[in-house]
Amino acid sequence: MNWTAGDLICLRLRRSVGDNRDVTLKVEYSKTLTGGSQQVTGELHSRIGSTLSTPGQWTFETKSLDAAGKVIPRTQMSRSAVFRDGALTIKDAKETKTIPIAGAYTVNWSLFDAIQRLGGEKAGPLEFTLIDHFDQPKGSQRLSFRGKMGVTVAGGGTIRTLAWDHLGDANVPWVYWLDERGRLLFIVAGLEAYVLESSKQAQ
Repeated sequence: MNWTAGDLICLRLRRSVGDNRDVTLKVEYSKTLTGGSQQVTGELHSRIGSTLSTPGQWTFETKSLDAAGKVIPRTQMSRSAVFRDGALTIKDAKETKTIPIAGAYTVNWSLFDAIQRLGGEKAGPLEFTLIDHFDQPKGSQRLSFRGKMGVTVAGGGTIRTLAWDHLGDANVPWVYWLDERGRLLFIVAGLEAYVLESSKQAQ
């Protein structure tokens, strides 16, 4: 599924399920900057049926490109993360750090996948720790069902939507809007707004 935030941001998620019920979520994020762009790619591995699509391990890479599409020196970074025995261990070429995490957690990009499988108000509220952008833990997060409402679209039509609120420490408020089929249509987060550009049937 692809979401865009105007001409500046493009987010693509690809979800696949293996024979052993492992779920792989591939993330591609691109943000246009003055004279170039920022590129982030990641791969997260979770188990099918996880309420928050919680990954047990993941890898990611971030880099900045100039106007010609070449990597700007010293902007490229690769990291891996593994959750085991109540702690998250994050590694890169320079260091390894371990962060204790109690209770439920998930990665921000995994929420885009998870929220499409939660159903209605009976699924919430959910409390968890957010791992923002793959490696920034933020505690006391809460995901709660706002309600069902009609939204007017271009051409004067109205679609029925389900809205979820995401609030938490050190995090701008997020609102997720889904259609009645469970597709994530658009997301509002502070000054950013993502809109579904294309989708395929989720597994």
